Amino acid sequence: VPDGTYNYVIKSTLDYKSAKPQYVKLPVKIDSKAVKVSNIQVQPKNGKYEISFNAADSAGGSGYGGAIVFVNGEYYETNEGETSLLVPTEPKGIVVMAYDYAYNQSYTVWGDESYIDYNMVLSWYYVSGTDVNENNPAQITGYANNRVDWKIYVKDENGNIIDTKEVLNEHTLRMKWTPESNVPDGKYYISAGVTTKDGFKVTTDSKEITVKR
Repeated sequence: VPDGTYNYVIKSTLDYKSAKPQYVKLPVKIDSKAVKVSNIQVQPKNGKYEISFNAADSAGGSGYGGAIVFVNGEYYETNEGETSLLVPTEPKGIVVMAYDYAYNQSYTVWGDESYIDYNMVLSWYYVSGTDVNENNPAQITGYANNRVDWKIYVKDENGNIIDTKEVLNEHTLRMKWTPESNVPDGKYYISAGVTTKDGFKVTTDSKEITVKR
């Protein structure tokens, strides 16, 4: 449904003769649009560095709630509703993950992108697989902070992609990988490319598995 305010309407009637129905409305706000962050600034301040930015939620949205700010890969949080914070080291690369009260998230990058890490989007990523074969598939599990698109890559020891799988618009990834009969025994590496709803992309580390029949 379109974003906006809706109501659950509860109709009830007391259990006595000639009682009339009563109605109670419970408002629910639908908000699917993320906060937009712009104008990230860094200024020295009293021996530290102040990071500030503009944050605007969509018209009629639930409102800007705050931000997690990754500075040179380190985790910081603003106070609720605030758009600035002080950090002790000079920022080289910043990622602002802003959220609203419906917990829509957006990611905005400033400076050196080499600090981008998949843990900014995922809370868990794990692959298990020893003696993987047609009867014993590898297990791939991932949890994201919000709904994302997943693309799984399976590579051989030379870095060649031998298989890919896609899972779209999911918080949680739970899947199995079974090697085709023409995949030789040996070591293989499984990674995930993850894209958020606003196009921010991260790639996990590659996890080693062994195919053995």
